[in-house]
Amino acid sequence: MPYLPFSLGSVRLYAELPEQVYAHATPSARPAPAGTLCFDVALLDRTGEVIAAIDAFTLRAVPAADTVSAYEPYWRPAPRVRRDPARTVVVLDAGSQGTELSDALTAAGVTVRRIEPSAGFDAEATVRALPSGQVHVVHLAGEQAE
Repeated sequence: MPYLPFSLGSVRLYAELPEQVYAHATPSARPAPAGTLCFDVALLDRTGEVIAAIDAFTLRAVPAADTVSAYEPYWRPAPRVRRDPARTVVVLDAGSQGTELSDALTAAGVTVRRIEPSAGFDAEATVRALPSGQVHVVHLAGEQAE
């Protein structure tokens, strides 16, 4: 009975993948449902160092009665949907770009409320003070000094 890849539990990457790798698969400690095989796979470089780990790589049985056939992807663009932009944008400006962004949004016809959060910033009070309707929030982090 043939098996096809079905799912992955997790993938951890420890180093950049080289051009050539080796795989070491062992039965997974996780129980495999009926009709599946489950493995943990370690990918190793030429020196034997584990560079990636795949947990619960699960294969699913394909019964002989089922036919597996190739398919060709077909792209069909979806019709454009016009969405009304949010009437209000809150710009939380902890850096130096907030004024420029706020000015650009205002020029585009958006109502902007620019706030510079400080130690006493009350997010709940800010939300309660906003007008009803759709609101977008943009949080600009401050620059990091190196």
